[in-house]
Amino acid sequence: MRILRHILVLALILPLIPPVNGQIEEMINPSDLKQQTIITEPQTLRKGFFRIGTGAFFIMTDRLFDEEKNKNYALGTNAYSRIWTYNFDLQYGITDWLQVSMRVPVSNNHFFVSGKLEFPGLGHDTIISYKTSGKGLGDSDIGIWVKILQEDEIKPSFALGAFLTVPTGKKDPYNVKNDLEYDHPTGFGHYTLNLSARMKKTLYPYSVTLFASYFHNFEGEKQFFPDEDPIRFKSGYHLFISGGTGIHLNDWIALVNDINFDTFGKNTYYYDPEESSDGGWTLDYQPGIYFQIRRFRFFEIVQIPLFGKNSGADPVYSINMQYLF
Repeated sequence: MRILRHILVLALILPLIPPVNGQIEEMINPSDLKQQTIITEPQTLRKGFFRIGTGAFFIMTDRLFDEEKNKNYALGTNAYSRIWTYNFDLQYGITDWLQVSMRVPVSNNHFFVSGKLEFPGLGHDTIISYKTSGKGLGDSDIGIWVKILQEDEIKPSFALGAFLTVPTGKKDPYNVKNDLEYDHPTGFGHYTLNLSARMKKTLYPYSVTLFASYFHNFEGEKQFFPDEDPIRFKSGYHLFISGGTGIHLNDWIALVNDINFDTFGKNTYYYDPEESSDGGWTLDYQPGIYFQIRRFRFFEIVQIPLFGKNSGADPVYSINMQYLF
């Protein structure tokens, strides 16, 4: 009977208790956050996350877009450059909104020219060929990314970046034997300030990105050829704009397709009298494939020039690896 009285009391009291709204907070394992793909990851690393990476970029150049936007062989003769660049990247999330980054490149460059030079005034021509190479540290970058706008169901994410390129690579020819036999410098010999903006919207399994970057080159001084004194020079501006989409093929493979527009101003060389080179532009298609295996990421990218003026016309290939701690 006592048990029945308790049940009766509870039955009378429970309807009088006001409803209570409960909220269950979603708990996400930090290790899961470190396995996000290029499609789903945020614009900046989360606080305390540390990423290391390495990549190899290769380009074999023997064709150029000329002043008339036609694709021709460089110098109209047998000339090419073969450039390998190995990048070592470090990224660290100071907060969920602030990321610092560093990039250190190591170059392995080869340049070859062989062709016939004509001397009309002397009534003869001659065959000239030379081959140079350069190996060593290139110019390094250090900078930050700041996330200004957090992505939600409606808004995209938006981030701003600022980077400084420091001329850590050799800027002058070295191991010079003569005018045609020497080692090529691996650095450009000037500082560069890079200001960037990036927007991203994820509509799983898709993503849309827009990116813009402006490079301001400061004046520098270097020796361009072994038989000349160092001169002051200033490289022209450089503007890079890119837009693209990404899609998940499954949980760990993603395809990315970008269209890039790259334009640059004329370079000025302070000889007496002053000389300059023409500016130009290029429009590229850049597909890439990304593999996300837990915290390890492997991706391959190829940059294919479609149109251009006074710019390279050969593809650029890259293979990259990253690991997130």
